Amino acid sequence: MQKAISTKAPEIKRVSVNNWLKGKQSTNDDGRVENEGLTATQNVLLEQDGVIRPWMSMVEYGVQPEGTVLGELGDFKEVDGATNTKWLITVQNVAGVAHVYIWKNGDVAWTECTGKNFDLTAECRFEQIDDKVLILNGIDNMSYLDIPTKLVETFTAVATPSGGSATPTGLTGSVSTLSYKVTSSANGQSAASVAFTCNVSKVRGGWNGTSEYVTITADRETNAEYYHVYINDANTSTSGEWEYIGSVRDPGSGGTWSFIDTGLVAPDYTRTAPIADSSAGAKGKRASVINGRVFVWGDPDNPREIYYGGDTLGNELNFSPYGGGGSLQVGAGGKEVPAQIVAFRDGRGNPVVTVLCQSTAGRGKRYLLSPQSVTVGTTIINYFRVDEDNGEDGTDAPDGVVIYRDQLIYPSIDGFKTTFTKQQIQTILSTESLTDAIKADVDNISLADLDKCVGCAFEGRIYWTLPVGSSENNQIWTLDLERGRGWMLPRIASVSWLTVYEDNNGMTHFLALSDNGLYEFTYSSLTNDFGTAFGTYVRSGIIKFSEDGMEWASVIDVTFVLLRPRGHINLTVSGLTEDNETSQSIGTDTFNATTAIAGWGEGGFSEPTLGWSESIDVPNSTGITRKSKTIEIDEELQWMYWELSTDETGVDYALSDVIIRYVPIGTKDLTE
Repeated sequence: MQKAISTKAPEIKRVSVNNWLKGKQSTNDDGRVENEGLTATQNVLLEQDGVIRPWMSMVEYGVQPEGTVLGELGDFKEVDGATNTKWLITVQNVAGVAHVYIWKNGDVAWTECTGKNFDLTAECRFEQIDDKVLILNGIDNMSYLDIPTKLVETFTAVATPSGGSATPTGLTGSVSTLSYKVTSSANGQSAASVAFTCNVSKVRGGWNGTSEYVTITADRETNAEYYHVYINDANTSTSGEWEYIGSVRDPGSGGTWSFIDTGLVAPDYTRTAPIADSSAGAKGKRASVINGRVFVWGDPDNPREIYYGGDTLGNELNFSPYGGGGSLQVGAGGKEVPAQIVAFRDGRGNPVVTVLCQSTAGRGKRYLLSPQSVTVGTTIINYFRVDEDNGEDGTDAPDGVVIYRDQLIYPSIDGFKTTFTKQQIQTILSTESLTDAIKADVDNISLADLDKCVGCAFEGRIYWTLPVGSSENNQIWTLDLERGRGWMLPRIASVSWLTVYEDNNGMTHFLALSDNGLYEFTYSSLTNDFGTAFGTYVRSGIIKFSEDGMEWASVIDVTFVLLRPRGHINLTVSGLTEDNETSQSIGTDTFNATTAIAGWGEGGFSEPTLGWSESIDVPNSTGITRKSKTIEIDEELQWMYWELSTDETGVDYALSDVIIRYVPIGTKDLTE
């Protein structure tokens, strides 16, 4: 009897991927994308430990705006004793009149706050300081919502002095000519008067101050509280800088006020005579509150100017030098224009006023403002030192700047940047690019319209709404900081503003303004934006069977593991066969789940809109939440890739695993 010959079964190998933490990768060719990366994504996010899930849907939230929202969807907190009430705030154009409107959850309508009509062409921004919400649009002077009364208040302007006179005492002669300007102030400071001069017998600084001095006299102005005197450092009325030498309180009676220039106080070179009038509130497009001090910038008439209020209680909105306020410029003489001002730490972990600029060259710079003081004689002079921040980039997208977990993250001309402290050298700030993996997508951003970009941090992710190949925001890009800094993009949506609102029931809502509608991103509805289905799509990179990609394999099958699938989910496998120069589809299937998978409450396995007080359902049967679909292949392939797509409402899934079974067959000679 012939002895049976045993044959060894071919070795079956696997490629198994159970997370996609690398996110989308568009910079490298498909064949160089890691297995944990994706070559194409649309309307999907990363969840859990890197599984893929459809984006949240857009569902109407609360009460819709009364009219057209002009600019930001803001929020503020009203503190009344132990009670905190959270509000949303907008400026809306209703029947040709732009007023402030506020709303909180539970209200049946938006509340109109009267007191000021705003320009109908400008976008408004908001910033809270104590019991006031500052309102700025770059055209109207700054006003504020008085939170207790819900009325919009404006500042009372003071007139710019027409000029004055300078009369020397004990200095008769003409050795030197002195030139002065004066301003008036209340909450802010008027523009400077015309120059006026006098001749003196001694150079200023050589006077004794008692019998030798100059008396400055000018007319009182209605509503003025203080007057300020500036002297020209070149002793001329036509050139040089106008520098501050002192202030005097309004006398309260009479037709004039006077100031004695003793010559003993050196001019303060950090405080120059203002060009613009801030007495009716500083004019600007944006404001920030940093360490209790208000910074305002974006005045179209003075785009390089940064106005700052006082840093003492009651002087927060006093932009005059007497109240501790003033103005300054960064990058004086250059092309820099402040775009955004935030509080960010220096290399030692200290909070520093950080100014991100834009410039005509398209690449702005960053500057740091540090409070300083110097004593001149008996006078203490407070000012800001301006330092360039190591030549780092600024931004053209002021509303796209986000600070999240001690990182400064923002769009720049060549992608998104982050600044953080190097771990090994704690005193060194390091800025690096975040978008090397998606440079091909970054190149499609409409840089001319990048100023419309808005960024928002929510539950471990940063979301930006962006103009991509468009003059308006038409996509949302997501940077997942909780899961390895992978990008997922785009979410197709026309969104002008993003914000997070914590309501008065302790619930947190991720909100968007879209086509003047107020919407919430939520899983309470699935793949459904205000009644319209949105599709999802994912494509892997090229999956090879050897490191160099030259070895072939007999692919047995591909298994897709889905968690809690709902709806129709299309699966496709493509690859390169011996008979084809390009890839072709070699297997398709559709997962159909016409009914909800039991075991989880509404909202699925992760509900970003849940507040801390709301519980999440837990599965009561794990055996029915995990479904797999295996596509038989039985083809010899050099490489392959897979796709997942959906195109209807009511779809949900979490792609948990993709498992490829194959038998290696070595290289092939295809030259014949």
